[in-house]
Amino acid sequence: MGSVHRVFLVRLQQPSVTKFCQKLRWKIRKKSHLRNQAQMPETISLLSGTKTANAWLSWDDFLNNELATQENTTAAPMADEDGLRPQLISEYASNERRKEAQDCSVRAEVDGAVSETAIQEPTPTSLLSEDTPRAIFTNHSQLSSTFAYAFLRSSAFSRDYDDSTEIEQNQVHRKRHFVTHGLEDLSRIAGSSFHPEGVDGNEEDWDLEAYDHVPSLSPQAYSILQAQFEKLNADTDYCKAFTDKSFPSREAVDVYIQSHFEHYHPIWPLLHQKTFDPDRVHWILLLAVAATGCGFSKFGTLSDVFLLQELLRRSINLCLDLDPVPDAASELCLTQAVLLGQIGLMFSGSMSFAEHAQRNMSLLATLCRRAGYFSDTQSLSEDIAPLPASWKRWIFAESKRRLLLDGQLGLFFDLPPTIPTDLLLLPLPSDEGLWASDSAEIWADQASRSPNLANDSLLREQLVHFWRDEKVKEGLSSLNRLFLTFAVYRDSANNQDAIHYLEILRGDEDIKPPTGKIQRITLQHNHAFSLLLHMPLRVLTAFSGWGVSPQVREAADGRLSLWLRQNKGKARVIIYHAAKLFSYIRNHPTCGHHENNALLYATLSMWIHTLFNRHQTSSLRTLRLDKPNHQEALVQWLSGDSDFRLYVAGIGDLNDERASDRLVQESVRILTRKSGWSLGLAVSMVMRAQWRSNRGIR
Repeated sequence: MGSVHRVFLVRLQQPSVTKFCQKLRWKIRKKSHLRNQAQMPETISLLSGTKTANAWLSWDDFLNNELATQENTTAAPMADEDGLRPQLISEYASNERRKEAQDCSVRAEVDGAVSETAIQEPTPTSLLSEDTPRAIFTNHSQLSSTFAYAFLRSSAFSRDYDDSTEIEQNQVHRKRHFVTHGLEDLSRIAGSSFHPEGVDGNEEDWDLEAYDHVPSLSPQAYSILQAQFEKLNADTDYCKAFTDKSFPSREAVDVYIQSHFEHYHPIWPLLHQKTFDPDRVHWILLLAVAATGCGFSKFGTLSDVFLLQELLRRSINLCLDLDPVPDAASELCLTQAVLLGQIGLMFSGSMSFAEHAQRNMSLLATLCRRAGYFSDTQSLSEDIAPLPASWKRWIFAESKRRLLLDGQLGLFFDLPPTIPTDLLLLPLPSDEGLWASDSAEIWADQASRSPNLANDSLLREQLVHFWRDEKVKEGLSSLNRLFLTFAVYRDSANNQDAIHYLEILRGDEDIKPPTGKIQRITLQHNHAFSLLLHMPLRVLTAFSGWGVSPQVREAADGRLSLWLRQNKGKARVIIYHAAKLFSYIRNHPTCGHHENNALLYATLSMWIHTLFNRHQTSSLRTLRLDKPNHQEALVQWLSGDSDFRLYVAGIGDLNDERASDRLVQESVRILTRKSGWSLGLAVSMVMRAQWRSNRGIR
């Protein structure tokens, strides 16, 4: 049948660099004759690049190839960038219920006027099928075996192993010292971003991380942490010892705390730094801060990271049992510690920790409900006077609002959010300048000039107004723009224009590129969510071959190849978001815990293009997807009016025959750099080993 083209609907507005007009809709309807199986192109596995029935090696072959590569390869560009990390691929549940034919839009600025092109194509072939599985992140999964075989013996990265003789001999030792067992093996992997095990560094070097963000850890505060360690790391009727290693020294714990505020606090400002005093804060929050900061410190070892995370997990349970009705200050500290602990467990790379985190996903919401953090009407109506005496009361109210940072934790692991948006009855956080005030007097001076100190606008209300007005409130902070981005994605199942609203939240990123870390994190999440609304993560799971049978993978490849040919407009939008996301993380890393997952999504999406959608072009025009673009050229490419040579730094021409090889190499390099999150090590090792062994690169 012939194609039916609908007319263009154009609405022009006055020239502006900050506003854009309503959508220019281009709808294309067409039907394609489906080819039979014999006519279908031969599918290519993501991780092999070969026409093979089973792209995944046995884990014995996996290990032998990887170890041989590490020992013998010196010239390969990846040789010193090894790491260990599983492929974490997930899908937000709402994507299953999304209509396949959804608008994909991108702004364009042409001759001073701003227009927008929306591309909508029907999806005759579904990307999902009933047998497309979800990714599973627990101890009883293929992931545990990955870790066990990668180290030739049991390690703290996994708990369930094969029944080999060596593993049976280690059963007793593993049960007693599970948390830190085998982590010293990481020191033999070139490119490990953690300090070698057993090396605490020279005592004279502690001042390298004496950032003085908060007061130093006193002997009294340290002794409390040490006593808790000795209590919980013991064989009793209620628990077993979890390590044979010593508790980190006072100097080490001190630099871990300072490293938290140096690296993590600027991008995740959950705590009030200026009033954080190790001698006054509840010890459970002190432990949580040290556990998070350990991964960022040059003195931090992977053993220390896992030791502190396990101690924090057990300590939270202890606090809940021993003090079921804490005072308000202690309850807030405990809730903040729970949030930091959940993040640390999920992004640690340990599937045992991930399983613990999933079992306790509702704990944060339970604590918030018990304390009335979701419906504290008094805090909404009370007028906090801009006086020095009100500073502490304002800090307490503001700290509760920042627990909204929980909003994205489950989105990267195919888990429902623990705090539904409908229950977010707290105002959005206040301006970051107020939060960073050095003293009560400075805060009072700034607050007296703040137009809305109480900031009674609820997140839910902001979202409703955003749906209605289709514009971002003037003066909205970068952090609140991030919260609004979370909310839009979480509500995507109930709003068919979620992609359009994410676009509005991106603003004019090509005209005014982000400069601050929170701005960059906001755009990273925006592009990641926009990508996932077009390409469900269950599709990426099947495409990668992770946890699926060869038959499921090959069927997914066939559906994907056909879908890309029938939805060329959406395919271009997918590669646009993937390239932007990849480039933000590559060129401007933020140390955010989400970056390893987001990079994986971008890598898999671009890999799809290099295998299934690559085509030769004679165009001499280059479109830099990693840089701000001339909007006219971008719209021409997205609408299919013009052909371009697509270029991304670190990969080169995406249509080159070696693009997939370069993509994997660069992704592994990024995953193995210092990030603070050991989860990145595992994905890089699995990705690199599969790429090398299946492509014959030694």
